[in-house]
Amino acid sequence: MIDTHAHLDALERARAVGVGRVITIGTGIDSCRRALDLTAHHGVYASLGIDPHQAATAEAARVPELRGLLVHSKAVAVGEAGLDYHYGADGDRL
Repeated sequence: MIDTHAHLDALERARAVGVGRVITIGTGIDSCRRALDLTAHHGVYASLGIDPHQAATAEAARVPELRGLLVHSKAVAVGEAGLDYHYGADGDRL
């Protein structure tokens, strides 16, 4: 079993019920770096991205840094990329 969006404060509890792997989420460059640091723990991997709410900030200019982080062996997905269509074109929640 894999938890694909983990809150790592509950990691031991998840393992106790059979979760063998966890994907922690990076939501900006600094968050992605912290997520990769957490992959030092057995069974922890990372999904890295820049949250869409940060697209109009200086964080958006850091995409080249994100590309560099994605080559890490424990980076297994790109997430927080705004492809979930949580908000409509007008900015309202769907």
